[in-house]
Amino acid sequence: MKIFETGLYDYSDDPRVNVDKPVLYSPQFFENMLKDGVGDVPLDIEHKGEAIGLLQDISFKDNCLNATPNTDIGDKEISPTFEYDTIDRGSYLEAVNGKIISAGITDNPRRFITYNSHSNDEKNDKGDNMVSEEAFEQITKQNRKLERELASKDNQIEANKAKLERLEELEKENESLKADNKKITEELDSIKPYAEKYSAYEKEQKEKLLDEISDGNEVIRESFKDLDIDTLKVINEQRPVTDTQQGVPSDLAEGQGEGDGSNNEEAERTERMEAVQGMFSEFNFAEE
Repeated sequence: MKIFETGLYDYSDDPRVNVDKPVLYSPQFFENMLKDGVGDVPLDIEHKGEAIGLLQDISFKDNCLNATPNTDIGDKEISPTFEYDTIDRGSYLEAVNGKIISAGITDNPRRFITYNSHSNDEKNDKGDNMVSEEAFEQITKQNRKLERELASKDNQIEANKAKLERLEELEKENESLKADNKKITEELDSIKPYAEKYSAYEKEQKEKLLDEISDGNEVIRESFKDLDIDTLKVINEQRPVTDTQQGVPSDLAEGQGEGDGSNNEEAERTERMEAVQGMFSEFNFAEE
């Protein structure tokens, strides 16, 4: 005998059922329930828990759950009790992962079918209280829409995973750069005292060179103070002295170095010396 049809069931008038939306019992729900076989189920009166028989030969056919009671139920019918999880489909809940745990003999088994959250106590054209084709079409459309939305969300999840992986890579690179920067900073800090000492030494040497070059002449000292120490060393080496010809060192004045026109370095040195001598002649280094 038929004990339960597929479709949407409205439990809004039943305080024993804690749901706020109609529940869909699909063919897949019953097929999954019975795929591994179902044994006998306790049968009582009005779901009061005191078994008076068993519900046997449970099967699913023509969108109906069928079973045979092993005791006479007279003109009454059977109302099964299910245990299941639900998936929220928006306007209704879909029953999944179900099992039948008991059945009750009753005068008023649940038979009316609903959809779109509105009860419908009238039979359809077939007169069998089954959910209409229109209702199933609406449910199918909703399911397909949800499947598309889920697929889109899956794509978004994969894209976000890729972004997260890239962010993790960048974070590792950033940590590596931080470590390198710390190492460089520590090395710079370690040589800083030596650099300060060298800077002080160089400053002292520059002051000595300026003192020697200017020989107390503040105008000369002020003119040369911005030159680097290497240039000051060259100027000091080539600085004219008072006991030689003005502007010409004694060795070059005697003609040494002639005949070696291929020696570019010597020519450049001579040119630089003459330029330096010209600079000092402006300050009257040599004797008149």
